[in-house]
Formats: sequence, C-alpha cells, structure tokens
Amino acid sequence: MGTWLLALASIGLSAVAQLLMKIGMTAVRSGAVSGGGSLLVAAFLSPHVLAGLAAYGISAILWLLVLSRLPLSLAYPLVSLGFIAVVILSALILHEPVSAIRMAAVALIVCGVLILGLSA
Repeated sequence: MGTWLLALASIGLSAVAQLLMKIGMTAVRSGAVSGGGSLLVAAFLSPHVLAGLAAYGISAILWLLVLSRLPLSLAYPLVSLGFIAVVILSALILHEPVSAIRMAAVALIVCGVLILGLSA
C-alpha cells in the first residue's frame, strides 16, 4: 500500500508542477515577470515556475522510490494518471475548457489504469 501512495504522491506533485509552471509562464508571457527581454531568464525569476521545478524535483525523488519497489512495466503506466490530474486541475483552476473528446480520453485512461491495477 505504501508504494502505491508514493506513486500517487509523485504523480500528483508532477501534475501540480505542470499547473504551477503554466501559471508562471502565463505571467511571464503577459509581462508580469520580467527577465530583461529573455523569456528563459524571466521564467527562472518566476516564483511559480521555480515552485513547479521544485515540485518536479520532489516528485522525481518519490518516483525513484517507486521504481525501486515496483516493476517498471507496472509503475510507468501509472504516470498516465498525471494526464487525468492535469485535465482536472486545468479545468478547475485555470478554467480551461474540457471537451467531450477530452473527457472520453480521460475515461479511457482511467479504464486502462484500473485494468493495470487489477493485474498487479
């Protein structure tokens, strides 16, 4: 059970990292964060981008623990749960539209992960 929680924490942090970096880069593109004309410098001055990178780092450390405990053929498909989390977070926090096609794709991913989990 602990390994599954580590996997979910890693995947969840990865999704949060995506959200933070999107928020940060939106601010950079709008000019709210300036880097002297350089998009890359401005990105690294953005607190949201930096927080997103930190979340990715923690996620990677947790993922290493997961990989030490689960077969890669079981662990790696779990990463697809991140797609689901990103779609949900994008809709709820960024107010991005989620079409019926995207919802159907998310449902297929859920089914795949459930099948994978049952085969473990």
